[in-house]
Amino acid sequence: MAAGFARLASYRAYFFIVLSIWILDRLTKWLVKKNFELGESASVLGNFFLLTYVENKGGAFGIQLGGSTFYFVASVVVVGYILAYLWRHPEDGRLSRISLALILGGAFGNLYDRALYGSVTDFFDFEFLDIPPFHLGPLHFSGLERWPVFNIADSAVTMGIILLLASSVFSKKEVSSPAAVADAKL
Repeated sequence: MAAGFARLASYRAYFFIVLSIWILDRLTKWLVKKNFELGESASVLGNFFLLTYVENKGGAFGIQLGGSTFYFVASVVVVGYILAYLWRHPEDGRLSRISLALILGGAFGNLYDRALYGSVTDFFDFEFLDIPPFHLGPLHFSGLERWPVFNIADSAVTMGIILLLASSVFSKKEVSSPAAVADAKL
């Protein structure tokens, strides 16, 4: 039992990251809901950066793979998996644990919205991609004039995924084949 508490204490900084993201996400969503009407926009940097209040029943960045229930269940599964992984792999590197904390903080932020409201409040609205419509065989893409509106939680999840990929690329230890190990012993 004491070993379990010692392990939890070693994760204190990561819990702080998760909690900080969740609080910042809640605060910014509250401010947007308090100061904007649904669909209202305010310019921050011309037309490039707007604050636009939308309610998103889909996934991060407006991805539509299912309804709100699908995303709620998927979020619970991901959170459960990450918590179990962290518990079972305490030896993982610091960067991978930070990245998982970012993902957890973002997942909790959006999961909270889905549980209470059935949708997620989004508000960061950027125009930095202008992808024209195209067809590629059976694939039809209708184009993208603005980046999908997103929030702090989406940003944390995205940063966490990028850091997790970086940590897996840069922390790979060179794995030798059994033959190479045998040759090295000679």
